[in-house]
Amino acid sequence: MSITGLSHYLSQNPILTLLLICHFLSDFQLQSQTVADRKNTDKTYLLTHLIWVAVPLILVTIFIPNI
Repeated sequence: MSITGLSHYLSQNPILTLLLICHFLSDFQLQSQTVADRKNTDKTYLLTHLIWVAVPLILVTIFIPNI
């Protein structure tokens, strides 16, 4: 799929775009370096990571129930 095709697809599916933005922000921008480093070896940090990624996605799903 070309960039133009992907851009068109995401513009036609704004909810998917919003969910992807939520995921990227929570997974890369809002995650601490400690959690990023330790989530592969420590289950507590993995659970923390999963919760912090899931919360924004759940909130978007609650506030936009048409998903």
